[in-house]
Amino acid sequence: MLGILAKIVWLRLIDVPTALSARKDSEEGSLVFHVEDSICTWNNGNRRIDGSTEGAEQP
Repeated sequence: MLGILAKIVWLRLIDVPTALSARKDSEEGSLVFHVEDSICTWNNGNRRIDGSTEGAEQP
C-alpha cells in the first residue's frame, strides 16, 4: 500500500502590500483581487499587482 503524507500550512499576511511587492515573477502581467480579513482589517479591499522579473508594484 502506498502512503501519502501531506503537510498543510496556513498563514496570514500581516502586510499585504509589502508581501506582494517583494515578489519577482518569471513573466510580466497584472492581477486584480479582493482581500477580506476579519482580523487584519487594514488589508481589506481590492488590490492590483503588476508583476515583472524586476519585482512587483502596486499602482
